Amino acid sequence: MTRLFNLPILLGIFVFFSGGPSAPEHAAANEKIVWETSWANAVKRAKAENRPIMIHFNMNDEPACRNMAKDHFRNKRVIELSKQFVCVVGSLGTHEEETVFQEEGKCGRFGTVTCQEHSKTEIAARSTVMESSRVTAPQFVFVTPDLDVMVRRPWDLPSSELIALMGRALYYFNPSLSPEAIDKRASELMKRLLDEGKSDNAATRKKAMDALAKRDDPKVIQFLIRQTKPDVDLVKRIEAVQAIGDAVNATCLPALLKLLKDRSPRLRLVTMVALGKLGMRECIEPVAKVFGVESSSENKALAVRTAITCDPDDKTARKLLNKGLKASKSQIRLHSARACLEVAVDKNEFSKLIKMARGDTDMKARAVGCHASTTLAIRYRDNLALTVDGRKRADFALRRKKILALTKSKLRPALRKIAAGDKEESLREFASLCLSALDSQEFVDLDSDLEEFFNDEEAFDPDGSSKKKRRGRGGRR
Repeated sequence: MTRLFNLPILLGIFVFFSGGPSAPEHAAANEKIVWETSWANAVKRAKAENRPIMIHFNMNDEPACRNMAKDHFRNKRVIELSKQFVCVVGSLGTHEEETVFQEEGKCGRFGTVTCQEHSKTEIAARSTVMESSRVTAPQFVFVTPDLDVMVRRPWDLPSSELIALMGRALYYFNPSLSPEAIDKRASELMKRLLDEGKSDNAATRKKAMDALAKRDDPKVIQFLIRQTKPDVDLVKRIEAVQAIGDAVNATCLPALLKLLKDRSPRLRLVTMVALGKLGMRECIEPVAKVFGVESSSENKALAVRTAITCDPDDKTARKLLNKGLKASKSQIRLHSARACLEVAVDKNEFSKLIKMARGDTDMKARAVGCHASTTLAIRYRDNLALTVDGRKRADFALRRKKILALTKSKLRPALRKIAAGDKEESLREFASLCLSALDSQEFVDLDSDLEEFFNDEEAFDPDGSSKKKRRGRGGRR
């Protein structure tokens, strides 16, 4: 999601820093972003020259990350703007076979640094700035020479947005770089929104919070973080967390993670929703830790969904998923079964879904078990199982063989048994529909029929009125 100033200010800043609205051009082959060879050198130079630091986290086997090098880092305006930063790239792994930049002895993806240098830089920058054992990529982080985060943006973004992001980072670091009129108008607008964001009038406050959620100004970030503090009214705290989530404001991640242990179950719930919208790998371990001590079944169920949304192949997330499938509370089980639709299930996970469909004590969980196992069986049958980084898994053929065997030996008999003898007539009819879907060579929409038992969009409602309101869920990127 893009977080920008209102149009007049945005255009002024964008034009000032990017040199006009014309289409971006690729720079000449000998023009490159000059990446610092070590994190220590980058920090030392930033302090000596009083420059902000632009950190880019990259990773192997991810199309969006490769495209950054091919497009963004050869963009003439990006290269020109990069000269006003101390630039750092962090990426584990090597790129000897890539030829985006051809410079002898240097990395084929980034140029100007070696693969060994950017691997060491990734570890140092991540542990210093992110304070995390993992990091979502691609991601840009802009920090001051004192390592205060100004702007943080995960996920893929077009080169035009990166140009605007770099311009705003320079503006936040030193507003005097922009024309005085722009600085004055931006300050006046920000002051008004911050004042209205603290208003006791709910309508005024909501309008201001919606506007603030679209801005990544450090003043806004600090305001939103302050609004989540324990001494603030609970309603305002919840609104601040929702604004952070709606904005996909990754800079506020540390503040959100602290709220996972807040005394209010409702605030913990909206925090989990916000983390799910961020969808960052850094969220998984903290979410998994609070799962064991969380008192609310609804929040525990959402913890499983959030972890899988952040990374469906992460080992910690998959362990949490399997815990959820065996949980004593039906709400956790059925949401864990639903989360299986986001992963390329293995034999054991598929077996658990069939067992849930066949014999769970909760009718809703049995329905979700039928739906999830049937949907996944069809995906494997039609070679549509989820991929990793845009490619089929290395073990896809073996998994497919095992899933299809289980479909024949376990799933079909289970569905026939449910269709013939379940005490709930509606579930008997749904099991028959699942059997028909397995036999059909055309697409059968099982989702709409599942809503009779379980409406996923109404599952988590921060206002506590899930039967009356609908709330969209953030998706995995």
